[in-house]
This record gives sequence, structure tokens and C-alpha cells, in this order.
Amino acid sequence: MLATAVSVAISGLVRAADDPKAVVDKGIKALGGEDKLAKVKVISWKTKGKVFIQGNPNDFTTEVTAEGLDHFRSKFEGDFGGMKIEAIAILLADHARRTKGEHLQA
Repeated sequence: MLATAVSVAISGLVRAADDPKAVVDKGIKALGGEDKLAKVKVISWKTKGKVFIQGNPNDFTTEVTAEGLDHFRSKFEGDFGGMKIEAIAILLADHARRTKGEHLQA
């Protein structure tokens, strides 16, 4: 959980030349310190952005919730040239499922 929280906090701030340990330490500090992060049970976040395909911008959003390493839900929605796409991935302990549109995939 700590690694997920730190990676989300610093994901937009990292450059290839940055020292990895310093980047993680900075992220831990930005999130309140190691003691505070050790108490985190659940983390969630939302994103939105654009994916450029052949120079054309396509909007997307994501919603993610994670609890520990074995409970996870991610939802992706996008509009690609007028074609709407929704995908959901769920991990519950040793069971995983994902959907694309209305189709369940094991």
C-alpha cells in the first residue's frame, strides 16, 4: 500500500535522471511521513486526461481504489473518435475479473 501511495503522489514529478531513493523519500515526506503512511488501509484516486492517437485528442477518465495488495478496483472510460469505451478490472483476493463494455472476462 505504501508503494502505491508514494507512486501516485510523485508520478507526475519524476524525471529519468532523478535518484530513485530520493524520489521515494520525497513522496513519503509529501504524504505525511512513513508513520502516517503505515496506517493507511485504503487508497483511491481519480484521473482524467487525453490520449493522442494519430494527432487526435481522445478524453479518458480513471477511478481506482486499492485496499492492501489483494483488493483492487479500476474503472477506465474513454471516448475514442466517438466510440465510447468502458473497462473495469477487479481483484478480490485470489479472484480477478474484468469487463470491457458489457462483456465479462475471466
